[in-house]
Amino acid sequence: MGRFLDLTLSGLTSGAVYAAVALALVLIWRSTRIVNFAQGGMLMVTTSLACTVLGHGGSYWLALAVAVAGGLVLGAVVERVLVRPVEKRSPLDAVVVTFGLLVLLQGLAGMLFGGTPRSYPPAFSIAGFRVAGHQLLFSPNDVWVILVVLGIMAALALVFRHTSLGLKMRAAAFAPEVARLLG
Repeated sequence: MGRFLDLTLSGLTSGAVYAAVALALVLIWRSTRIVNFAQGGMLMVTTSLACTVLGHGGSYWLALAVAVAGGLVLGAVVERVLVRPVEKRSPLDAVVVTFGLLVLLQGLAGMLFGGTPRSYPPAFSIAGFRVAGHQLLFSPNDVWVILVVLGIMAALALVFRHTSLGLKMRAAAFAPEVARLLG
């Protein structure tokens, strides 16, 4: 029974991470009609940037803020410089551009951050909870990951369903030309 519980709880954490990745892919697809194959590379670059901040003595939360800010800047630059010019062209052009960006980001990350694999440290303890004499693999860090993903999903749902900005974004995703004509 303990193994089943461990695997189930571990699956919740993994599922939350997959849900966050899927949410990002869907948001970009719905807004641009382009699948961004470079998203993993963009995540790798921002995580490597955060690990560099940590390596230079920065706090966990500073590194996280730098990663988020770096991701916002990188995403904006990619959208303006690479994605927007190919939006109206053949879908294959967007595939080539985003795959090319992925290769470029992987090469740059190797040059800037080195080829040694690194992982971002956990925010909280990874020592599992003890329940009824059984040491679970499920930890406070897993709870943190699940809560953050659920919080982001809830915030996005509120924005998209209950604000004028959300209505405009949904209209632009559903019918870009009509939304543009209506303002």
